[in-house]
Amino acid sequence: MRHKAMFLFLGTIVAMETNGLSLYKKGKEEGRVSGGNIGDVVVREIDGGPTSIMIITEEEWEAMPKDEKTAVEIEEASRSQENLKDELTKAKNKIAELEEELKKAKAKKSDKADNSAKDEKPAIGAKDEFLENNEKDKE
Repeated sequence: MRHKAMFLFLGTIVAMETNGLSLYKKGKEEGRVSGGNIGDVVVREIDGGPTSIMIITEEEWEAMPKDEKTAVEIEEASRSQENLKDELTKAKNKIAELEEELKKAKAKKSDKADNSAKDEKPAIGAKDEFLENNEKDKE
């Protein structure tokens, strides 16, 4: 991962010249570079020599870690976050699977209860009691 310690800060682009170059300044020092937009940062790679000039957006420069140690910490945190995302996805899938199993079990239990209610036979004597009540109604 890139970090600010890898670069020498040359300045910030402050103007666009009519010849197509961008004017960058750092204090009283100034220079010209091809490309970029006003507000972009102009840097040189420390190990890259005089031709290794880069233009980085202001947002990217601000977000860039200051040194290698910080860059490593950010990479580790990023990996941890990815691992957590994977674990969360697995957990959500497992929950959905268990909810589906629960629905099936409830439906099966409900069907079983309905079938057993149909199979129930009246208690002994209930038929006789029914007939007696029917005959009394006729009288």
